[in-house]
Amino acid sequence: MTVTEEKKPVNIHELVVENFTPVMQQYLRERQKLTGRSVLFFRMGDFYEAFFTDAEEIARELEITLTGRPESNYPGGRLPMAGVPQKAVKPYVQKLLERNYKVYIAEQMADPKTCKGLVPREITKVFTPGTLNDLDFIDGYQNNFILSIFPDKKNENFGLAYSDLSTGEFYVTEISSTFLDQEVARISPSELIAPSQKTKRQAGEIVSEDSLVYSFSDFNIKQYINPFDKENFDIDLARQNLSSLFEINSVDKLIKENLSEKAQGLGLMAAGALVEYFKETLGAEFANNSAKNFDVIRTYQVSEFMMLDAATRRNLELVQCLNGSTQDSLFSTVDKTSSKPGRRKLRNWIEQPLFNIPAINARQDAVQELLEDYDLSNQISILLKKTYDIDRLSNRLASALISPRECNALKESVLIASQISSLMQSFDSGLLTSLKMIPEPAMDFCREIESAIKEDPSINITEGGIIARGYNQELDEYISLVEDSEAWRANYEESQREKLGIKNLKVGFNKVHGYFIETSRINEKKLDENYTIKQTMVNTVRAITPELKDFEEKITNAQSRRNGLEYEIFKALKDKLAGQAAILKNLGHAIAQLDALIALAKLAKENNYCRPELVSEPELHIIGGRHPVVEAKLPFGQFVPNDIDLGTQSEIMLLTGPNMAGKSTFMRQNAIIILLAHIGSFVPAEKACIGLTDRIFTRIGASDDLASGQSTFMVEMTETAAILNGMSKRSFIVLDEIGRGTSTYDGVAIAWSIVEHIAKSTKARTIFATHYHELANLDRIYSCIKNFQVLVAENENSKAKIEFLHKVAPGSADRSYGIEVARLAGLPKEVLSRAKTINNQLVGARTKNLGGNKKANTATEIEIDKLPLFNN
Repeated sequence: MTVTEEKKPVNIHELVVENFTPVMQQYLRERQKLTGRSVLFFRMGDFYEAFFTDAEEIARELEITLTGRPESNYPGGRLPMAGVPQKAVKPYVQKLLERNYKVYIAEQMADPKTCKGLVPREITKVFTPGTLNDLDFIDGYQNNFILSIFPDKKNENFGLAYSDLSTGEFYVTEISSTFLDQEVARISPSELIAPSQKTKRQAGEIVSEDSLVYSFSDFNIKQYINPFDKENFDIDLARQNLSSLFEINSVDKLIKENLSEKAQGLGLMAAGALVEYFKETLGAEFANNSAKNFDVIRTYQVSEFMMLDAATRRNLELVQCLNGSTQDSLFSTVDKTSSKPGRRKLRNWIEQPLFNIPAINARQDAVQELLEDYDLSNQISILLKKTYDIDRLSNRLASALISPRECNALKESVLIASQISSLMQSFDSGLLTSLKMIPEPAMDFCREIESAIKEDPSINITEGGIIARGYNQELDEYISLVEDSEAWRANYEESQREKLGIKNLKVGFNKVHGYFIETSRINEKKLDENYTIKQTMVNTVRAITPELKDFEEKITNAQSRRNGLEYEIFKALKDKLAGQAAILKNLGHAIAQLDALIALAKLAKENNYCRPELVSEPELHIIGGRHPVVEAKLPFGQFVPNDIDLGTQSEIMLLTGPNMAGKSTFMRQNAIIILLAHIGSFVPAEKACIGLTDRIFTRIGASDDLASGQSTFMVEMTETAAILNGMSKRSFIVLDEIGRGTSTYDGVAIAWSIVEHIAKSTKARTIFATHYHELANLDRIYSCIKNFQVLVAENENSKAKIEFLHKVAPGSADRSYGIEVARLAGLPKEVLSRAKTINNQLVGARTKNLGGNKKANTATEIEIDKLPLFNN
């Protein structure tokens, strides 16, 4: 192969199966069943092995050694191989899932020791990022959603269905293309499926690679899209799947009554395909338990909630900071929850704020009441910390996947919930009353588990040690035989010592030889015909007696029967209790909601937040507003609060002032205060009256998207266009330094026209921060625009020359203090001196050309070539 030649990638589906060894033929036949971005782990002894291209992929992704063996029928003459230990496979699977792979597990279907010929192997388990129900793989603090998307032929409307198998949640909606990317960003699925079709090649050959039927290139969807055959997005299949899964006959009616007719059943088809994906991926595991896994199918419309696009979520750092960390995000700052379900609930509230004043007030009423009896709220919070994940444990009970230890954890959590219930009797708010009484079936569950499961059951449910004594009479007999065997062995050992006069005689056991009597070779002559020698070693001899042999058979049979009976009892117990899972799920939802509400009460109490008033008019009146994250990072009392008043005298705040003075903090804090108010939280302010807000838009900071060929300025204009095209009278808009990515005059013109457009059209509540001081003249033209500035104190005697006061006040700044900020940053003195000279000349020439009016509403070209700029 020459230097310029590239190694042709091997298509595993084009290999001739019969050319390989029997075990490789077995591997290839199982490998042909895989779909999408997948790898196969093939059980061989104590390892899971991968071969061919799968081996190359997992070696690269998992950073493990790629080996191989000679194979003339494989391109290159060497068959790639890679493997991981069977006992430690989970971390490797987890890593592949994080890289959007499906992981198929092929197990040995017979014991190699007893199997004649080739050990049969079959795929028994499939792991995909969105279909996990194993708590070892799932982040307990957030949902693990899988999303199905089905577009119409014009990509104008979309059906969305998404589910979390670990909690049993299942949602369906239909939206226009306007909201697709931001709704996908909110859901943040770990797996995303969309319709695809097989790719055809020459000679009519069809290969397994799928291509998406519809292009999503026009949408800002960051997740990997997993192709799924479009035949699964069928209306009749959807009706059948959903009717069976949710045991309802009127699926169409449910969708039509709650979703827009314009989308023409797109949500129904997306939901049906999602169920079909579960069936194909999980197989019998899903088929046997699917009806119990989900509570209800929940439909919603995006208009029920405040919409936040991906840029706004990023700029406000809702759950993740711009640097990728979660530590100083809004969620991490306000999160005072005590349980995993509570944390998931609060995170979901922040990601999907309400657009409904009565619903917001209901949460505020609950927070208010919890604040008024704060000591009691703290007592409840302490109890909540002791609970396990009721949501997910009850769902594992419903799907028959729960383990004995998880049964005990669920029981303990329900018992703690009953203690919490006894403390809730004095509360009257609607959202707090559901926990005043624990349903009797939930307590029946606790009583049953208490009597059936041992306090510390075995991890392996097939090896006994899980069912408590007293629960089953037959089992008790086996338990007595097994657990009393040690006493029998000790007594027998002592009797043999006395009988034979051998003080160091031992009665031992191992898995190879079973029970035996062991003594030294010197004492072998003391063993009469009643002792049969089983093993002779250098210094010792092992023997068996008829009594010991009978005991061994009895114990072996008892242990085997005990293990089998315990397993059957536990299976029957799960079936018996599965019917109570729905009640326990509802209890879990109530506990999660209570935890989130108490967290908001704690937040308000510890940080002196006020209860905001929500009104229908698009207003924003905040006195003493603060940024919750920045305030939390500063020493107590050092954050400078600020007021804002939009909607009465003016709707647009034109904000000027230097960098580092606090403009960005002020803009973000008002957006965050609005968001917190819409989740039902109290807010960081002395007083707040907030108009119901349908969308928050932010355009802050410089960023590019080089992968898709977009410069910083193009990203800025694209995001600004989305704001201008999507805003309404009820929106809140934050725009920072629009136009700075191009020439000065282009930038001024763009910024000017954008502010004018908002003023002429929606008059949406807007904060527009800029260094283009020419824009300060707009308040003369439009009454809805008012000038504000971030105050700066000048002090020529100080090294910094300026002091940032972080205070917003009426008026406009006529300087940006860029050179002073550059001095603070440490630029060389000669650079600063030269910059000041050039600046003075430019400002002087511009003022002269504008007739002495620095704030004229037109910009005039300065004849730079006539200025002494080149005289150093």
